[in-house]
Amino acid sequence: RLPFRSAAVLAVPLALAAARPATPAAALYHPVRALLDALRGVDGFVFALIFVAAVGLGPFAGMLGVALHSAGSLGKLWSEALEAADPAPMEAARSAGAGRAQAATVVLIPETLPQTASALLYVWEFNIRASTVLGLVGAGGIGQELKNAVDLLDFNRVLAILLIIVALTLAADRLSAALRRRLL
Repeated sequence: RLPFRSAAVLAVPLALAAARPATPAAALYHPVRALLDALRGVDGFVFALIFVAAVGLGPFAGMLGVALHSAGSLGKLWSEALEAADPAPMEAARSAGAGRAQAATVVLIPETLPQTASALLYVWEFNIRASTVLGLVGAGGIGQELKNAVDLLDFNRVLAILLIIVALTLAADRLSAALRRRLL
């Protein structure tokens, strides 16, 4: 859960800066969009390999890798939702005297909540699947357990771990689908 929270916390200001209606300064728009593209363009697996080299084997390296890639994905999806929102309520709030940040907080974010929540749930599901792969490179977690079981040729344990991974993925999918239905 920590990479997911870290990604969301990092993605919020990036998404706001990368959305024309909400950006605090027009000069930030293109550089932040480029940063989001770079974070999305480098897979979490590659980030994890870099962080394994920097901080050593273990879950921290995997968390950093997943968090950076997920922040790029969330920031991009959220900024797109903010830009696609109906501009009229934002313009009304601005003409009533609200600043850009205040209008984004009061109007734009609540208006796009179903889309942003759906994107958040999608990235959460992806992170569950990605955590398995990251463990294979020494970043800890259930993927590390899977690698250990394969290395020991303990195929009963491999099957059990694979069933757990599938069950977690299915549970995450069902939970996020139920939450999306409630939001929309």
